[in-house]
Amino acid sequence: MENMFNGCASLKDFPSFDTSNVVDMHYMCPYCMSLQTVPQLDTSKVKNINGIFSYCTSLISVPLLNFSNIDEMSFVFDNCTSLTNLGGFTGLKQNLELAYSPLLTTESVVNIINFAEDMSSSSPKTLTLHQSVFNRLSEEQIATANAKGWNVAHW
Repeated sequence: MENMFNGCASLKDFPSFDTSNVVDMHYMCPYCMSLQTVPQLDTSKVKNINGIFSYCTSLISVPLLNFSNIDEMSFVFDNCTSLTNLGGFTGLKQNLELAYSPLLTTESVVNIINFAEDMSSSSPKTLTLHQSVFNRLSEEQIATANAKGWNVAHW
């Protein structure tokens, strides 16, 4: 599914189809500037998700996704300036940057932390947030992430 909808600026509704055997979704939907929501996708076998939603400036909501097999995931939500709701990512074990998503809810960040892999016994990972999102987190929420081996940073 690499580059499948790349540059489809008018794509509003993400089509529903079986993604259970897909291993590569990198740059699947970048520059889909009218896309607002993403349906539930089976990402359990996906290895590369680089830039999947980059520059989707109208994207508001993404459901819980399985990131347990992801090896490559940079620029996933780069310049998703309207992104508000994330269900989280089961098995997340890669650094995640959400610095360009100033509208992200605290509940979304808690979802990310709760579903992320426990990295406390391996090398720590970083969740980078927009400063306004970071400022809304409580010390307890940051401590929960730290206990799981996740550094919460802001940009």
